Amino acid sequence: MLFALTDINSLLFLLDDQIDPVSKDAGKDKLQLRSFISAFMSVFFNPLPQKYSHPFLNALADFWSRVTAITSDLWQWQFATALCQTFHSALWQMENIKNGYRPTLEEYKMHRRFLGAANIATASIPAVLNITGNWGRQTQQVAELTRLAENIVCWANDLYSLTKEIEQGDTYNLVLIFQQIYNLSLDEAINKTVGIHNQDMKRFQIKADALAGNSPSLTNYINGLKYIIRGNVDWSQNETTRYEFAYAR
Repeated sequence: MLFALTDINSLLFLLDDQIDPVSKDAGKDKLQLRSFISAFMSVFFNPLPQKYSHPFLNALADFWSRVTAITSDLWQWQFATALCQTFHSALWQMENIKNGYRPTLEEYKMHRRFLGAANIATASIPAVLNITGNWGRQTQQVAELTRLAENIVCWANDLYSLTKEIEQGDTYNLVLIFQQIYNLSLDEAINKTVGIHNQDMKRFQIKADALAGNSPSLTNYINGLKYIIRGNVDWSQNETTRYEFAYAR
C-alpha cells in the first residue's frame, strides 16, 4: 500500500507542475483543465481496466487497480472525495487568476490544505496503517486535529517553496499574502508565517496529547499525522531539489 501511495504522490506532483502554468495563463485553458479533471476522476468509477490516451490516466488506473484490491469501499470513497476537493480548489485558484481577484486571508487559509493536497495525505493514513472504525465522541476533535496537521504541512511548504514561487510569479503563498494584506517587508511576512506555523504546531501537540490515550487506533492515527508533518520537513530539507532556500530563516 505504501508503494502505491508513493506512486500516486509522485503523479500528483507531476500533475501539479502541469496545472500551475495553465492557471497563470489568464485561465484561457480552464475548460481544458475541467475536461481533464473529469477524465481523471472517471478512472475511479470505471469498473473495467482499460488503456487511456493520456499517460497520467494510465498511471492513475494502475494505482487504483492496486489499491482497490486491498482497501475498503469507504476508504476508496474518502480518497476520491479528497482528490475532488483538491481539484475544486485548483479551479477556484484558476478562476481567481483569470478575474484578477486576490483572495482574502481567510479564503486562502480555507483552500490551502486542498491546494497543497495535504488532505489527500491525511486521507491515506487509515489505509497505510490499517486503521478501521470510528472514534465516537472524539470524531469532531479528530477532524480539528487533522485540519491542524494539514495546515502545518502547508505553512511549512509556503516557507520552503517561497523562492520558487517568487521566481515564477505565484502569489498563492501565505508569506506573500501577509506581505500584501499588511504591507509588510518580506522578512516581516516570513516571520509572521513562521509564527502562524509554530502556533498551529503548539495547538496540534496539545490536542494530540489530549486525544492519544483514548484508543490504540486513534493513537495510531495521530502518529500518522505526526509522520506526515515530520516527513514533509525531512523531504523538503534533505531529499528534494524542488525548493531553494534563498529566503530561509
